[in-house]
Amino acid sequence: MNFLFFNNDWIAILPELFLAISINLILVYSVIYCTSPVFDFPLLINNVSWLTIQILIISFLLNINNYYCNVTVLNNFLIIDNFGNLIKSFILVSTICIVLMSLVYNKFELINNFEFPILIMLTILGTLLLISSYDLIAMYLAIELQSFCSYILSAFKRNSEFSAEAGLKYFILGAFSSGFLLFGCSLIYGFTGATNYEQISLLLVGTDYSYLNNNGIVIGTIFILMSFLFKISAAPFHLWSPDIYEGSPTTVTAFFCHCSKNRFISILFKIVF
Repeated sequence: MNFLFFNNDWIAILPELFLAISINLILVYSVIYCTSPVFDFPLLINNVSWLTIQILIISFLLNINNYYCNVTVLNNFLIIDNFGNLIKSFILVSTICIVLMSLVYNKFELINNFEFPILIMLTILGTLLLISSYDLIAMYLAIELQSFCSYILSAFKRNSEFSAEAGLKYFILGAFSSGFLLFGCSLIYGFTGATNYEQISLLLVGTDYSYLNNNGIVIGTIFILMSFLFKISAAPFHLWSPDIYEGSPTTVTAFFCHCSKNRFISILFKIVF
């Protein structure tokens, strides 16, 4: 395969690409140094947190200076548009504030694990990919990437039984909602033969109304909407949120409140329209 064909695609997704490469580099750096007897097994959480802030700032600058707009990349799997860039910028700025808050909170709660800011960056990577998703497959994979990291973050206070309970509940209920989402996506693919948003919309707004009268598409759409209503804690799918928000660390709860709601509301608007 000639990867030169995708040169413009890599430039368009430069914020996500930079964030993914930085996460791998920070992970290798942290694992090597924190297990090194030469440096007396140093605690790297403050160091990694400040590096995380710098990486998020650079990702924010790359995002607001991205001159590609209203284009689809990677064979129509992702879309770069003004709406997505606006939501990404807001989430990146909010996450920077959350990481700054965690510097004091982690010291107060004696959280010394360098994985904390790395998990936040992985969640943000999944969030950016979710906002840019233009295909049902890309959407589902991005949701699972950020969901797995969110499950770990909610149970990050290892000495707290409430945090362990929050992580377990979040994992079970999140997997349940992901099952609804995947079932709805499979129904829509089965009855339309397409997973791309644009192709599905062309089928639904065309002159052939047989697709609109198909009960399979309606049921699939209902399952997808149910999953997203669960993700944004909308009634009547909101009963899980109090236990998880109470048991999670305070900075993680703040992170869930701003990041989880914004990303799923934005992708819900994109799918509906």
